[in-house]
Amino acid sequence: QAVEALVESQLQAGSAQAALSDAEEQLQLLEQGTADSSRQKGIASAMSAVVVATAALSGVDAGLEVVKGFVEKLRASGNKRGEVRMLHKLATMSPFPDYALNTAQAGLVMAQKCGYPAEEKALKRTLTELYVAKGKID
Repeated sequence: QAVEALVESQLQAGSAQAALSDAEEQLQLLEQGTADSSRQKGIASAMSAVVVATAALSGVDAGLEVVKGFVEKLRASGNKRGEVRMLHKLATMSPFPDYALNTAQAGLVMAQKCGYPAEEKALKRTLTELYVAKGKID
C-alpha cells in the first residue's frame, strides 16, 4: 500500500507522469519474484496504483482498459486476491451501472469462495452503494 500512498501524494502535487512511472516501476519489481501471499498483495496494490495514475494522466477510459487487462493477467497467474481487488476497482470505475453491479457481484462471490473477509466486506459496501445509486434501497 506504500506505492498507493506515494502515487496519491504525487497526484496531489500535480505530478501524474511521475506517479505513473513510479507505480509501473514498483509493479515491475514486484512481478520479478516468487509469487507468495505477501507479494500477491503487493502486486495488486501496485496495479491499483497504476490504474489510478493512468486514469489521472490519460482519463478514466484509459484507466478502465488498464484495470481490465490486470484482471485478465491476475486470472491467468492464479492471483485470486488480486483478481478480486481489480474486479472491485473495475466495478467502482465503470460508467455503466449494470456492468458495475455484475462485476462487484462476481468479485464478492470470488471473495466469499476464497475466504477473503476484508475484500468481501469492501465489496458488500460497494454493492450497497451501487444499489442505493440505482434507487433499489432507501
